[in-house]
Amino acid sequence: MSETLKNKYQVCEEIGRGRFGVISQFLSPAKNSFFACKTIDKSLLADQADRDCLEKEPKVMLFLPPHPNILQIHDAFDSDDSLTLILYLCEPYTLYDKVIKSNGGLPERSQTRLIQMILRRGGGSEVTRAEHHR
Repeated sequence: MSETLKNKYQVCEEIGRGRFGVISQFLSPAKNSFFACKTIDKSLLADQADRDCLEKEPKVMLFLPPHPNILQIHDAFDSDDSLTLILYLCEPYTLYDKVIKSNGGLPERSQTRLIQMILRRGGGSEVTRAEHHR
């Protein structure tokens, strides 16, 4: 971990692991906010395709317009052995949490939107109005 990173953030806890690295929760004392820190170990990159993806991921994320369903980069640190991305921390919740927090039920319109999102992201065909209309 670089000195600049250590000076700007405090490590709180590990919140996930993946093929190439670790995601931890960090605190920014200056902003009094929590962030997700994705640290990618460059020695675990198996081939040129992995290295290309590592190089392109932060560039693509920086050019995307702000959107509530797209994770945004807050900060980045690159060294010879790792790439560290500081990302806005997403609040974890499941569909179950969403239903419970809605006091026992979701309106039909909300149910329709959730099913459409699940089908679109699940690799299924696009949902048309005729497919979900009663």
